[in-house]
Order: sequence, then structure tokens, then C-alpha cells
Amino acid sequence: MIWAASRPEQRTQLEAIHAAAVEEALGFLCAEELAEVRLGAGGQWREAPAGLMVGRFDHYTSRAGDPNCHTHCVLINAAASQDRKYRTLEPERLYQWQLVVGSAYRAALAERLTRELGLRLRPAGQGQFEIAGIPQTAIEAFSKRSAAIEARVGGDRAAASGAQKEIAALATRGAKADLPTGPALEARWTAELSALDLDPWRAVSEAARELAPEHEAELSAELPFDPPEIAGTTPVARAASALFRHENVLSRKSLIERALDEAALQGLGLAAVRAELAELERSGQLVRLVRSERQACWTTPGIAAAEAALLRAADRPAAEHVIPTPVVEAVLSCTPQLAEEQKLALHHVSGAAAVNVLEAGAGTGKTTTAKALTEIARRCELQVIGLAPSWVAADELRSSTGIPAQAIAKWRHDHAQGAGTSLGPDTLVLVDEAGMVGTKDLAAI
Repeated sequence: MIWAASRPEQRTQLEAIHAAAVEEALGFLCAEELAEVRLGAGGQWREAPAGLMVGRFDHYTSRAGDPNCHTHCVLINAAASQDRKYRTLEPERLYQWQLVVGSAYRAALAERLTRELGLRLRPAGQGQFEIAGIPQTAIEAFSKRSAAIEARVGGDRAAASGAQKEIAALATRGAKADLPTGPALEARWTAELSALDLDPWRAVSEAARELAPEHEAELSAELPFDPPEIAGTTPVARAASALFRHENVLSRKSLIERALDEAALQGLGLAAVRAELAELERSGQLVRLVRSERQACWTTPGIAAAEAALLRAADRPAAEHVIPTPVVEAVLSCTPQLAEEQKLALHHVSGAAAVNVLEAGAGTGKTTTAKALTEIARRCELQVIGLAPSWVAADELRSSTGIPAQAIAKWRHDHAQGAGTSLGPDTLVLVDEAGMVGTKDLAAI
């Protein structure tokens, strides 16, 4: 939109910024060796090509005639191998990383928009950014293709499947010949901006002077119970800490993609991400688990320590209070509705080990089994408490078994304040949906 409202020299600058970001994204594609040449019988060997051939096609509008600067990059399906012979490309890795290449382009673009033009950026969801200052009503007015697709899928584009959106995009795709071009299209844009009473350059310039960027407010948001895995608000630190909340090991692909998205919102580029990643490795805050650069993956000392503590706790040979087998049999005799597999499961989780795991698919009777387990514990005069990763799951556990249950975060908070329920050898802790519980939470329990 600011390109559409620009003077000729401004358009030239914006187009140069875009072209440089495209060039950097293609360089990222090469540096990460996302395209390889196939060698040997049946293409069984792979190696990085000596170079790539890419056809670039610059477009400046969408199919609906809205301003939309973009470049289609067509990778020629042949490249020189290291022996200078031309061979077929193997694009599997590029296909897997295609979204990361988009993140690389956006990071390179964001860096130049902020550095060369002083613009401010704001999050737009799904790793995207927008230039701050343009009202949402104006964005919608200049997003006619999106509006047509949303209308076709029923108005809720986010809920539609990829196949539904693809069908809608094809069904609403008009012919390019139906659109005005040149001065007629420029006049249409001017009229639309006038109807919105919007000067895009003035709007983004005023937004750039504001003191509290939305992303800065997000950076200073309240931290979760556990501090971030890596302290700081730099792109790789934020990306790693967010991903480590749900994963113990991060692949190169997932970490770089998330870090590039964070870098774009902060107006930083690829070089900043690479430098920070190298520094976090050098300082030991990220621990590489695979030597290969291409297959690199990382964990942290904190997660490794939590895993070790969790394994030590789980490997204790026996619980301090062993449930007598006759009690288990007595409860089973009173619950004839239990299937044989449920009875075996109850014998297992009532055994001598300090920690037992019960895993089963949906609808296989875990709730019924849990109710029988709590009855076994009650007859042994054990205190039973329930924990779950969310309040919804905790409420379901409470209602189905009758035991007190709460979210793990609240339970940990109470214990940190010295207000939690005391645990001892006569306590049975029932953790529901344990597969959704983070390593540090499980280690704490």
C-alpha cells in the first residue's frame, strides 16, 4: 500500500529493498543446502550444487488488482555438480524448508524497512508482520482476493482446511485480462485511498514515532512460572524459550524458522540470527546434540538436568508404601464391569514401583480405571491428589474420580509459597494427560 502511494523515487527504493530481500532469501536457500544434485545410479547420492539457476518474475499486483509487490522465483530443475556436470536437482529438503525460506525473506525485508526507512513493524500472526500505522479497515479494503476466498469458504478462513482454501482460491480466480492496467489501475488505487481518507506514508511515519511498539509490550509480558529457558529478548533466545516449553530437543529447521520470525518483528536480519545462534552455542546455553551442521539439534543444560532428575525419580526401585495385592483383588471383585485389560492395568499401576505409567487410547476406559484406582487407594488409607496440565483436564479428573485435582502450574505455585498440600509416603499422585506435561513440571512433581 505504501508502494502504491509512493512517488517514483520512493517506489524505486521500495522495489530495491524487496529485490535485496529476495536475493538474501535465495542466498539462505544455498547456504542451508536446501537443493541438492542427484548422482549415481537412481540418484542415490546427493551433494550441494556448484550453483543454482533461478528465473525471477516481478509482479506488482494481486489477481484482484490490489497493489502487491512480490517475486516468483522458479528454480530450474538442473544444476552443476562439483565436477561441473549438469544433473537433476533433488528438492525434498527445499520442500520441507519452504516456509523457512519465506521467513528468511521476511527477516531480510524487515531489516531493510526499519534500517533504511525507519518504519515500525507489528505482528500479524503466523510469523508474519505488517508495517504499523495502516488501519485494519484499509488492509481489508485492499485484500480483495482474501475477501473472495473467505466468502467462498463461508467467512471463516482460519477454520477452513488447506484443500478447501485451495479450491476456493481456484474457483474465485479471475482472468488477468479483466483488470485495468497502467494509469487506469493507478487511478483506482488513488480513488480507493481517497475514499478511506488515508495517506499511507503519513500513517506509517506517525506510527514510527510512537514510543511503545506492540512487540515491545509483548516482550515485557509476564513470564510463566518457569523462567525462559534462555534469558533475553533477542530473536534466538525468544524463539528457543517458546519452543522449549513444549519440546526438549529443537531441530535446526524449527529453531531457525521461529528465530527468523522473531527477528523480523524486531527489524533484524539473517546475520543477527546466525551470530546469536553461534554465541549461544559458544556460551553453552544451547547444547548441540548432533555434530552435523545440516542435522543440528539442540537442548539446554536446564532441560538435560530436569530429564536426569526425572529419570532418577522414576527409576526408584520401589514405593515407600506398597499396595497389598488382596486390596486390589477385593476392589476388582466389586467392579465386574472392568475388562481384562483394565484389570491388568490396575495390577500394574498398583505395583511396587514408585512411578507407574498407564497409556491407552481414547475411549478405552481410562476414566473407569482411574476410579477403581482411587478406590484401591482409599481402602489403603492413602491420600490421593490429582494433577493435570490444564484446569479443564483437572476439573474432568475431579468430577470423574471424586479426588481433589488442580492444574500443575497452580500446584507448583502453592508449593513454592509453602501453601501446598504436604506429600508423604502415604500420598498417591495421579497425573492425568502426562504426555502433555512439560519435562520441568514432571521433574518437579
